[in-house]
Amino acid sequence: MKAGEIPRGNALQAEACNAVVYSSRIRLARNLEGIAFPGWADAPTRAGVWERVVEALCAMPDFENLQVQAVGGLNPLQRIMLQERQLISAELASGDESCGVMYEESGRLSVMVNEEDHLRIQSVAPGFALQDAWSVAADLHARMEQLLAFSFSPRFGYLTACPSNVGTGIRASVMVHLVGLRLLGELDAVVRGLERTGFAVRGVSGEGSNAYGGFCQISNQKTLGVDELGTLHDVKDMVCSVLRAECDARVRLSEVRPWALEDAVARAYGLLRHARLLTTGEALENLSAILLGLDRGLIRGVDPALLQRLLRDVQPGHLQFHFGKSLAVVDRDQYRARYLQQALDTVELV
Repeated sequence: MKAGEIPRGNALQAEACNAVVYSSRIRLARNLEGIAFPGWADAPTRAGVWERVVEALCAMPDFENLQVQAVGGLNPLQRIMLQERQLISAELASGDESCGVMYEESGRLSVMVNEEDHLRIQSVAPGFALQDAWSVAADLHARMEQLLAFSFSPRFGYLTACPSNVGTGIRASVMVHLVGLRLLGELDAVVRGLERTGFAVRGVSGEGSNAYGGFCQISNQKTLGVDELGTLHDVKDMVCSVLRAECDARVRLSEVRPWALEDAVARAYGLLRHARLLTTGEALENLSAILLGLDRGLIRGVDPALLQRLLRDVQPGHLQFHFGKSLAVVDRDQYRARYLQQALDTVELV
């Protein structure tokens, strides 16, 4: 099977898959052998871990251009932007000089240091490409393991601060856009079904975040007693099932409830083109409907790649960076509305 290819037996057209799946991510939790986990370690110990990981990574060929950021040296806006890019977590964003992140500017590869575990290796690939993301993360992991001894038990596998990560320490997740199921009122049932079968469903920014516009991440929960490739296979199979349900929901919306579909898209168009104030949540909800309208042939004049980029750029950190100044909440809502009007000036209802 080619990297990123949908498993055989899953009759999903590539176009439909691209409209629903946005990205695939692999995250590996690791700790250094013989050193207390970050939550139990003192500041000098954590600082020593940071120095060792930075030294190891920067010594590797092909990684000389990694961005190296100690969290304590970041201003509040930089911390927010790294969170919005999902390069650091909310927990790490509140850290000090003893923790940080190393990342490629593209966001394809990153390593968080001294969050819940000593290391969180993360690889992100566009679209339905778990195998691509796994290949990148596994390669970096193998190279790091030659330089750093990871805490490992022959019985349990890799040891982690949270028992739910013990074993492989892998989280394989796929970001999906389930707006059709949401508009039909079926998304909650799908989420409950996923959770009953051992999968986690989180919002666009991970644990504890809201699933605005039907954007959510589907990932494995089990890491003990299953190998990495088995996890990838299980997540792929489940995501394919969800994709089929979402594609079916979009067809049913077009055929059975066309007026509801057209109304949702037209309302979103009107708000994004004419509103004077837009919160982050409102922007994400309405961009979601525009993406659905584009997929169902109700919207034209905009590239889906632009819409996907706007999902990130309307968030507080990126919005303030775009305008080059710090903005109060009410001012952000005003600037966000103005920004979207300009960005979407070529959008048309069909």
